[in-house]
Amino acid sequence: MKRFCNVIILLTLLFSTALLLSCLPDLIVTQAGYTPGQPTTMDVISFSAEIENAGSNPAETSELKFYLGNFEDPFRHSVPFLVPALMNNETHIFERDATLALAGDWVFTVVVDEENLLEEVSDQNNQVQRNFKVTDAGRNYGAPLAFHNPDLVISELTYSPENPTTLSSIELTAVVRNIGRERAEPFSVRLDIQNIEFQQYEIDGLDASSSRTIEQSWTPSTGGDHLVTFIADHGNAVFEDSDNNNRRSITIPINTPPDLIVEEMGFQPENPTVGNGMSFRALVRNTGGPVTGSFDVGFRLQSDEDSPIMLESSAELENNAATITMPWTPTSEGSYNVIAIADVNASITESDEENNQSDQLSFEVCTPNPCSGLCGQMPDGCGNVLICGECPPDGPENVGFCSGYYWTYEGLVDNPGTCADTPDNKVKYYRLRVCATGRIAPEGRGLVTYSSGCTFPTLAVELQCRGCDP
Repeated sequence: MKRFCNVIILLTLLFSTALLLSCLPDLIVTQAGYTPGQPTTMDVISFSAEIENAGSNPAETSELKFYLGNFEDPFRHSVPFLVPALMNNETHIFERDATLALAGDWVFTVVVDEENLLEEVSDQNNQVQRNFKVTDAGRNYGAPLAFHNPDLVISELTYSPENPTTLSSIELTAVVRNIGRERAEPFSVRLDIQNIEFQQYEIDGLDASSSRTIEQSWTPSTGGDHLVTFIADHGNAVFEDSDNNNRRSITIPINTPPDLIVEEMGFQPENPTVGNGMSFRALVRNTGGPVTGSFDVGFRLQSDEDSPIMLESSAELENNAATITMPWTPTSEGSYNVIAIADVNASITESDEENNQSDQLSFEVCTPNPCSGLCGQMPDGCGNVLICGECPPDGPENVGFCSGYYWTYEGLVDNPGTCADTPDNKVKYYRLRVCATGRIAPEGRGLVTYSSGCTFPTLAVELQCRGCDP
């Protein structure tokens, strides 16, 4: 009874194994050959093999290896080839062309699923090997083996503009070329930026020695170096001479855009007057990326009554800063305001175009005081009293006086007139008022009245001006 049970168990195991094997695929190489039948070193030899799934279940995608060599080293030259998924009893034809420039005995081998990645009914029927002879026809390529297949490369990869920023629209240009000897059937090209897929392009085929140009726009969102890579036949749909030359990369430095601001703005003199020159000054600083070339800085002037005036000057940065001075002569009195504007004509693309203006400054332009032109510095025309310097050494004879203004003098009085407090003609301080427009000559022509009512018909040439008090 025990022996009978053992037999039943054994039969069950055998049946289970057979049942399991019957549910697996089985890839076999059913045919392998070459033409012409008697190849020479002048011939293009066409190798072919048929792969069949002899199992009962579908076979997933697998890899076929095609080897060429001699008896001593039959697996010298190896090229992988993709075998698509096969249903049961479905076949796939493999074809490969090559020129063998070395006469002698050769061996070619076709192996499917060499690494045994597929679970099959049998792994013993995956290989076929054929021997053949190549006769010398006098041709020599300089190498014993030259395959005839497409070979896809990215032959060119460029970008523009030359110095892009995070605001630039960058134009990427890639040229896909087939440097092989046969046409490449449809394939895909992939663009990666920073090793992340950005775009795919479908190519409907490419003849030998022909090319296709791909153009792509891209606007980076961050600064720094960016790696851009184009990959021809990224899915390995084309059987090529080499799959190691499908990729080309460039590193593109992305700059942060410039950002121009007016850091300081001012003017001088502090109290400008009509007809007298003044100047505006602006300190422009770049707080962003590099600026290439020059740009214009404007000063926009606005009075209470007139239309705005725009004064412009070209500027170039040194150490990311530039100081611009703009002269101007006011022609009318009144209230004014001024604003400095960096890159007033918007010739520089900036990260922020809204911060190019300075704060507004306001100032008054006054009509000059009639006393101007007298010895030394006179009142500035806006009610301020300045200390005067010395009169001309040859006397005040060429100095014009305007009526209604008081002056303080220090000097010797040649003729004290009716004033009894200067009997010795000593140095005194007098507060004088010019009663009429005129000149004071050395002879004393002109009427000058002392504040107490004393009249001095003549003033000495040593007079010095001490101040103006309208």
